[in-house]
Amino acid sequence: MPLAAVLHAAGVASTASAIEVRSLTGWGASFPIGDASELLLATGVAGGDLPFQNGAPVRLVAPNRRGLDWVKWVGEIKVS
Repeated sequence: MPLAAVLHAAGVASTASAIEVRSLTGWGASFPIGDASELLLATGVAGGDLPFQNGAPVRLVAPNRRGLDWVKWVGEIKVS
């Protein structure tokens, strides 16, 4: 699912400028709000469920970003 769609459904304010995605482990990554349309929240891979070791139940997919920005086990998304 595109992160932008989730933010839109949540009614994120037009004045927002940043997104922070945090893992249940405490790891996190920050992005400019303008990148939301490129970010995805994945619950599956290759037509199947996303395995736990790959970040289930939800993993952030951040194309064209370093692997550390692909947050596993997403537990919180903050917008400021």
